[in-house]
Amino acid sequence: MDALLKKAFRVLDLSEDSSADDVKGRFTALVHAQGRGEINWERMKEIDWAYETLVQHLLSEPDGSQPVKAQKTPSQPAEKEDDQGHFLKCLLFPPEEKVNPFYFGGRVLLLGITVFWGLRFIFAPVHGDYIGCSFMHLINLPFHEAGHMIFSFLGDFIRVLGGTLMQILVPVICMAAFLKRGDAFSASFALWWAGQSFIDTAPYIYDARAGELMLLGGVTGQEAPDYHDWHNMLARLDLLSYDHAIAYLSKYTGVFFMLLSFGWGICILIRQYRNLDRT
Repeated sequence: MDALLKKAFRVLDLSEDSSADDVKGRFTALVHAQGRGEINWERMKEIDWAYETLVQHLLSEPDGSQPVKAQKTPSQPAEKEDDQGHFLKCLLFPPEEKVNPFYFGGRVLLLGITVFWGLRFIFAPVHGDYIGCSFMHLINLPFHEAGHMIFSFLGDFIRVLGGTLMQILVPVICMAAFLKRGDAFSASFALWWAGQSFIDTAPYIYDARAGELMLLGGVTGQEAPDYHDWHNMLARLDLLSYDHAIAYLSKYTGVFFMLLSFGWGICILIRQYRNLDRT
């Protein structure tokens, strides 16, 4: 057996008679361990190299013999090309062991509901009632109000901005947490939530000059202009006349993230479908 292949088996702590399924299972476990912070970046680069080397060998030569001479064996980890791209791929699309069909069906249903609901937000007008009266608005609102208190020590302007900032940061933090534990499918939902938070903010920005929305304190922006976050901020920045343009920028930023989450979730499910446990 080639010395590089022997080294690759040692890196993954596998015997030299291991199968391709053994290699994939071991690599999956190590990726999850890396997600929990148990494996550093340098070690993960070596693991990536070993996995690619062994899978290429075992899939091209199922009987375990040497690869044909036309087959190029991967080089040492230091010479591996685009290892950061491979790490990112493993982060966004982590390899999984055999997927339970019941769980897979549930994920398909959840994604379908999310796509349907997301399209309602995408096509809802910024100046309409659907976005502000939605269930997701009730979820975002406590984080928005908490943001004012959390960021208050950074000055009055950041305190006012902190409401919007917090309702966007929370789903982003959730997405990072899911990625860290190797749950990319849940992370795609957190990205959807981040997109929805941008869309949720758009009607508030759009109302900065008009001040017609009923605010949490039971007053409108016309009755208490300084109580309206976005009237307050845009007036200070002398950007009040651009409130509609900024609102649409927020809306379409959210649309972009939502569409990205749809594509991410669909790609994950396609990969999981190919790995369904049909036994």
